[in-house]
Amino acid sequence: MRRLALLLTAAAAGLVVWFCIQSWVIPPLVIRRAEKALEIKISGKVRPVFFKSQFAIEGIETDWDRKIRIFSGRMQIDYDLTGLWGGRLHLAISGQQVAAELLSDWASMAGGQNVVFETIFADLVIDRHGLREVRALQAESPSIQFRFGPNSNRSMRDQHEA
Repeated sequence: MRRLALLLTAAAAGLVVWFCIQSWVIPPLVIRRAEKALEIKISGKVRPVFFKSQFAIEGIETDWDRKIRIFSGRMQIDYDLTGLWGGRLHLAISGQQVAAELLSDWASMAGGQNVVFETIFADLVIDRHGLREVRALQAESPSIQFRFGPNSNRSMRDQHEA
């Protein structure tokens, strides 16, 4: 009986440790790797999704290369846990109702500066040297429909669920 209690205590302690690592350690590591590789700064409230390799950032704010500034929305980041410690990290970033300001020539191409993307999706591979691969990049709003990558004729919802 004592051995069972010890085993259950060890299992509970292991779950608490994994919960803490997944909540407070892994998301900042993923964000830091993405910031360094993509040369951006990301801020917002991080919400872990337990028992999955993903987290959300609510109230996200970021500025990318003087081309787009995201100032409101919720983004979900799925990551490959093994890639966090390996060389290449695969990220799938998706969001809905993301408010952004298009900067420089992007604003003139889109016909305006402010836009609310109904859906946005990026499938990226990064490593310590930067962005290595863009597998897919999609953004949809009433005024902008942009799709790059394989299966670009499928909707983003279909691709993310596949």
